[in-house]
Amino acid sequence: WSSDVCSSDLCPCRVITRAKIKESIRNGAHTVEAVAKETGATTGSCKGCRCRSKIQELITEHLDSM
Repeated sequence: WSSDVCSSDLCPCRVITRAKIKESIRNGAHTVEAVAKETGATTGSCKGCRCRSKIQELITEHLDSM
């Protein structure tokens, strides 16, 4: 997590950064739907086609590291 480039947009449609997604996950959003509700990710024009799998990977990495 710390070695990531945290300023990059993970959700390009809504311009939501990787750092914002990670913050949401650290704060307890442990499903893609919970991250979407908190950040707006997956609600852009592609409806999550470009970011959903990346968000799930971050959630899995976080939960595996607990």
